[in-house]
Amino acid sequence: MHNLLKEAIECLTQNNKNPSDVLWIGVSIRSTNDEYWPGLEPVHFEWREFEALASSYDYDVENCDDGLLPRLIIVGEDWWIERIGVYFDFKKYPEKPRRQIHPTSLTRE
Repeated sequence: MHNLLKEAIECLTQNNKNPSDVLWIGVSIRSTNDEYWPGLEPVHFEWREFEALASSYDYDVENCDDGLLPRLIIVGEDWWIERIGVYFDFKKYPEKPRRQIHPTSLTRE
């Protein structure tokens, strides 16, 4: 069994981040708003709320349908962690390259 909080903190640590770097947590919930119905509505909450719930959430990596709310993301200033299946994937906003070009085509030819 794996623990959701432990996995999240492990992913943060592997990427030189810690819980104090987290700005917010996002998920999607079943919407009660006519604007979104019958879809999912994105919402956010604080790390401390995630920590309290995730600390007691254990799951089996063999079971991809672990019942968690969809689109779980942990967001920092210039990075985020997405939950893909039962694993966390660290993403960082791309840095603008120093070299600028003036292309005449977007194909390889």
